[in-house]
This record gives sequence, structure tokens and C-alpha cells, in this order.
Amino acid sequence: MRTAKIISITKDNLIETGERFLDIKFGIYKDGEFEKEIRLAFTMSMTTEEIENEIKKYCETMNSDEENAIKNAKVVEEDKVADKTIIELTNKEISL
Repeated sequence: MRTAKIISITKDNLIETGERFLDIKFGIYKDGEFEKEIRLAFTMSMTTEEIENEIKKYCETMNSDEENAIKNAKVVEEDKVADKTIIELTNKEISL
């Protein structure tokens, strides 16, 4: 399970457009161990609750991606075994 810890929040703006935003840097922790640092931009009008929900979604997506990768690895391994079996049995004469 992943969690996030806010490291810093600064007000910033895009040079090109002048649009203002909150630059939020946070650490991602998996089972209490630091995994990586992320920086995301949020509109100035977002509430604390909205930002927290977005960061939670980010963590949930990372958890889901990891679960899917594990499932996909199992499927790939099963396919390798099945492909070998198919090759070995195709056109094989089985005698009693």
C-alpha cells in the first residue's frame, strides 16, 4: 500500500501564459519505505480536500498499475507454458 507525504508547496506561474498554480512536491512511500518523489501542479482555486483526493488517486493508480503488472506477468508465464504444450502436442501421435 502506498501513501504520500507532502514535502513542499509553492505558488508559481507559467512564464508563457502567466497562469498561476500550486507546485506540490510529495514523496511516495510503499509500506513505509520511500519509493520516489513526485511534483504535480494544481490550480490555485483547488481546495485542500480536492488536492488530497487527487494525490490519493495518484497513489491508488500506482497501486493498481503494480497489481496489473503482477497479473500480466503471471499471464505471460502461463502463455509460455501453454505455447510449449501446444507445440509439443500438435500432430503428436499418442499410442496406448
